[in-house]
Amino acid sequence: MATTTYDYFWQLASLDAEERLNAANGLITHLHKLYQEFITSNKNISKINDSRDFLGSTEVIEKVCGPTVAYVMIRLTRGLASPRAAARHGFALALTELLASFEFFTFKMILPLIDEACPISSSKDKEGSDVIFGRVFGFASVVRSGILWRKTSSDDDYCEVINGLLACANSKPYVRETCYHVIISTIPLLKETTFEEKAISHLITVMNERNVRNGINNPDDINLAVAIEAQYPDILQNNQWIRVVVHNGDSCIAKWCKPHILHPENLEKLTEAIQAKSSQSAAEIQQNQENRIHSVWNTIIFWLISPPSDKLRKQTVAFEEFWKTAVDECLFDDDATYQRKFWGFQLLEKALQICPEDKFSFLFTSNLMRTLINHSYEKNRYLHESAMHLLKVIEQVAEENQRKALIIVKKFLGQNCDRDFDKVSKTYTIRNIFHVINNSTIEEYVLYLKNVFLKPDENLSSDNEATIQRRQWIIDHLYSLLKNPHINRHEGWLNLVLDLFLIYGFYTAKDSFLNEISKDKKIEISKSESRNKKSKRDPKKVKFENQQADDSSRTNNSEKMISKYILPKPNIDEDTQERCRLRFFHALGELSTFRSLLSDDKTEKPMRTRSGFMKSGQTWSYYAVALMNRFDYDTQLEPLIILSDEAQQLKSTVIKLLQTIIDKLNSEDSKGHNLDILQGFHLLFSYSVLTLYTEPEEAMNALQDIQICFNKMFVQSKKSLKKKRNKEENLEEKHNPVDVIVDILLGFLAKPSAFLYNMSEQVFKVFCDGITKSSLDLMLDLISKQENDEEELVDEIDIDDEINQDEDEESTDGESDDGSNDSDLDNDITVNENKEAKDQSLIELNNHNNEGEDYSEEDINNQDEMMEKIDSKLSEIFKIQKFGKKKKKDTKYQRIHYKHKVIGLLKIFVKEQQNNPLIFELIMPLLKIAKNAKTDEIAKSVYNLLNTRIVVIKDGLTEFDDSKILALLEQVQDMARKAHFGDMMTLCWKSCAFLLKAIVRRHNNEEISDASREISNQHIKNAIVIYESTYKSWCTKSSSLNIKCFSQLPATIPQIPWHFSEIFLGCTDPKTAKNPKKVMNAYDVSFTICNVALPKKKRESKGANSTIPKLVPKIRENLNNTLQFIAEDLKCGNQNFDSQALKSILKFAGLAIKRTSTENSKSEKLWNSKKLLPLLEKIKEFPRFKSSQVISNLVNEITRNFQ
Repeated sequence: MATTTYDYFWQLASLDAEERLNAANGLITHLHKLYQEFITSNKNISKINDSRDFLGSTEVIEKVCGPTVAYVMIRLTRGLASPRAAARHGFALALTELLASFEFFTFKMILPLIDEACPISSSKDKEGSDVIFGRVFGFASVVRSGILWRKTSSDDDYCEVINGLLACANSKPYVRETCYHVIISTIPLLKETTFEEKAISHLITVMNERNVRNGINNPDDINLAVAIEAQYPDILQNNQWIRVVVHNGDSCIAKWCKPHILHPENLEKLTEAIQAKSSQSAAEIQQNQENRIHSVWNTIIFWLISPPSDKLRKQTVAFEEFWKTAVDECLFDDDATYQRKFWGFQLLEKALQICPEDKFSFLFTSNLMRTLINHSYEKNRYLHESAMHLLKVIEQVAEENQRKALIIVKKFLGQNCDRDFDKVSKTYTIRNIFHVINNSTIEEYVLYLKNVFLKPDENLSSDNEATIQRRQWIIDHLYSLLKNPHINRHEGWLNLVLDLFLIYGFYTAKDSFLNEISKDKKIEISKSESRNKKSKRDPKKVKFENQQADDSSRTNNSEKMISKYILPKPNIDEDTQERCRLRFFHALGELSTFRSLLSDDKTEKPMRTRSGFMKSGQTWSYYAVALMNRFDYDTQLEPLIILSDEAQQLKSTVIKLLQTIIDKLNSEDSKGHNLDILQGFHLLFSYSVLTLYTEPEEAMNALQDIQICFNKMFVQSKKSLKKKRNKEENLEEKHNPVDVIVDILLGFLAKPSAFLYNMSEQVFKVFCDGITKSSLDLMLDLISKQENDEEELVDEIDIDDEINQDEDEESTDGESDDGSNDSDLDNDITVNENKEAKDQSLIELNNHNNEGEDYSEEDINNQDEMMEKIDSKLSEIFKIQKFGKKKKKDTKYQRIHYKHKVIGLLKIFVKEQQNNPLIFELIMPLLKIAKNAKTDEIAKSVYNLLNTRIVVIKDGLTEFDDSKILALLEQVQDMARKAHFGDMMTLCWKSCAFLLKAIVRRHNNEEISDASREISNQHIKNAIVIYESTYKSWCTKSSSLNIKCFSQLPATIPQIPWHFSEIFLGCTDPKTAKNPKKVMNAYDVSFTICNVALPKKKRESKGANSTIPKLVPKIRENLNNTLQFIAEDLKCGNQNFDSQALKSILKFAGLAIKRTSTENSKSEKLWNSKKLLPLLEKIKEFPRFKSSQVISNLVNEITRNFQ
């Protein structure tokens, strides 16, 4: 026997499934080779007979295929009972393959080996369990190998296998389900045998014997019975089967109504038998069902989804009925145990994968959804993790199948289509599903919501309040979809949402048309008649349908379609119409920033339109204007908002002008700048027309001014200019059209509307190229404007939410006063008023008491009435006071929010016009506002504008007046010196660097880039003089500036040779310095400049060698003067130099001497070392410096440079 055989047995017990499979294949291949060798050497094999004992079977196998195969057979059967790792799985796999590959094996040969290796005993210990497991695996190998279906097998063999498996099932409950699975797997294979009828008869007999008293009353017997019926539908007519199932005996506990297990009349009994609910008659089997649901559910679900036979289809209970009864009303019942609810979650997870689309909607029943929400809402719920896992599975199913995703989203809305599942469950399930579904699915979902909006369910149609709530929830939900940037937003369904808001927010059906419908009973028109009637109508009018139109035929080319007005039933109330109008403007605000896809082809790189434009080239606002204009001329519709004659005339004029602009945009003449200006006017006119419905008077004034601006910029005919009104002539003489447009936009920003805010930003972006200084001054004035009474800034909160909350408090606590969230001043006023009111009431009461000491019952009643009146008056006073405080608070927030919007316009200007010299005009006013950035919210926003948008501009700003920039530079540096906090000083210094860079950029030439030459440009020299003046002031006076401001100059503006300025070694004379610290700072600044001017590797700088002769004399003179002053131990500003100051001086000296050493000159002569070194040695011996190792090392390093 080959030695490698033992290695296979070890690998068969591996926990790795792939390794077990390879070991089994290798073992079978190895045995086949040995078998072929055995056959070759033993050609004459006598006829063998089956043996019923172990020794006889072993001898027979050894004679037929050799000792190695016999040994392996014994090892494999004994290994079935081994608890080591995955030995049972691996040995059963190898045994199955071995029995299947050798044709001479029979069941009678194998059974003695299994009986000897795994004998049944009554032992309850671990060894007894291993034996039972091994026996089950052994019978499973026999069945799967196929030896039972060979010609050598008989019905007795099959019956013996069945009886053996049932014996195992009876001995250990936890293997019962597995044993029945093996039995069920044999049923489809019986048709290939000659003993089919006897085998089925034996199964029926066994079932009858096992269930004489209880009947079929457990999941395993149900599983077996359903499997038999699936393979043999005609068995329902068999008398023996009927006796087994129906069980007419009086002693039987479980009686079925029909012989077909899944018959509708058996549904209640079925739910008890499969343990969907507890029952006294049902046998509760305590096995491994604590952690998983029984497999009988899979069998039943598969049957109901796809019945195996047409004969049984009509007799089988419907899937939805079974699911509702067995799952929803049992597993997810209020009184169901956690175990059954857990089974329900497992069953739903399986059903989600296998259930077809036509039955998918039946899965999400009311009790199931309630249980899912309850257990996903809080982490401490018992089944929370299971519920969250199920929600993840639901998301995966939705991602894989778009149709199922649509059903999930619909069902999660709830029965009333008004449930926000993510909110009530505290999850992101629906949000994540919307992220993965495509445009067509979302469009179908929007159409579904539209249908619900127009015709709510009958059970809510009578309840007017419920209908209103449902419709308003749908409006808000559609808007939330439209503004969600993470979902696939496409023009197709976006048009549907916008049309819904527009049609049912601004229009309604005329009463005359509704009367005609009721008389003619047009609501009952059939679909075919309705379609014929639609084809006869005027296509120029809006299609007005009394039935639900087939919106599924709507294509993405919505501009070619005619909008359909469908009669809502019941009629839409005023509050819902108002909400439609509100969401219409909100939606336009969102769409003004939306960029549509130009192509739906996923293979191409996605190309998008400009913000606010559709694929057709028109804006969303113009689309709405054109649609409303078409509705205005429809005879069947009546507008809800009626414009005045003047406004209507102005609207018609503007619409004609818009068409003219569109014609110009489509012409070839409009190019470049004119094209952008035309698009800006197109946006401005479109949005302004829509504001006629919200602010008619302001919109009319704005439209008139915009017309004047448009005529001035594009109408070139002199004759037309003479015919203009006086207002236009005055405007042309005094105002720039862009300034007028900016003024209009600032007026729009004052409105609390995202629609107007987005429009203003878009239009401002177009016209910011022509902005003048007056417009910027106006915006700056709005930002810096202060109220007379300074108030504490409020947090950024939602005004609407606050108002609603206050209203709720007023309605519930009308007689109480809660001023805890208001200012102290308001509290004092409220308290004083309360006190005065109470005092007055007490005075009146005392006066009443003084009238007489004897109180009658009538007097007591009068006092009660008087107190009630006083309380009511106090309540009114408190309400008025509370409303005033709330209004004051809201006004303060609106003012702050308006300033933020204006700052947003300035950000757009800076981003789009980086080469515009007007940016310099912003610096000083913005810096003045930013001074209060620590306490003021607006100032902080201005600070960020300067710090992140303006001073970081790199390229640009080359055309400006140098004298103005120099004056501005001086002002900013003066502000930097007086800054109250460090961040403000840093911002001012960055602004100075920005101004200096602009001057250097404008006069950039070879002279500036040559570090060996001084600056010759007078403007740059004047700028450096300003820096030098600031540096001297910093050295001599107290200032907010720090050393980093000057030490970082070489790195910030490397184009300027700072080593030739007076900043380098300036203020280093200890005789004139304020104190030693100032001298130390001066040398630290010079150290940084010298490090850049004299690089470490001289090849890094072209003019390094020519710079040295100019710098060394200056450095030498200043060092000698400073060191001589220290060596004489003189006081600088009543202070002696300490080790810290001396260290900075010596570091600078060491750097300068080291970097100036060249091959052509001697350091001793260049630096006059005979004078310098004695000074250093003398200073080093001072008592206060002698103990400093750092100073000693620096002096030694300088000395080594001269050696």
